[in-house]
Amino acid sequence: MVRVASTTPVPLGRCKLLSRHTWPCTNSNEGDLRYTALYNKPTLLEALAEWEAIAKEEGVTKADLASRWVRYNSALRPEHGDAIIIGASSVAQLQETLDSINAGPLSQKAAARIDALWETIKDESPQDNFSARRAAQDSNRNVN
Repeated sequence: MVRVASTTPVPLGRCKLLSRHTWPCTNSNEGDLRYTALYNKPTLLEALAEWEAIAKEEGVTKADLASRWVRYNSALRPEHGDAIIIGASSVAQLQETLDSINAGPLSQKAAARIDALWETIKDESPQDNFSARRAAQDSNRNVN
């Protein structure tokens, strides 16, 4: 039997789950503007507002909500070699992330709300940043 392990990065800064970021991005940085083009859609912005409401009700940050959902509710399976890739800009941030991930599963209500939220955006949400950028580039080539 062949097993394929998966790793899932959680790009919290780019998907605007960190409270220090504003959305839509108004920075003139070309990379930020590309992400704005991918994610600045009414349904996705509404989903971010709902995400914030779920986090507030759960008593966690938006980033904690994401990390804990990925650890305890996603399709990742450690027994198959699946893993979460985390990054940090400091040892303190790394410890905060590890503490959050290891804090235990979200409530069933929060997990159900996240699953329902996904159903409202899954057709509009990019599979990943690389695929979305490539599709946007291909679309732009076809227009020109």
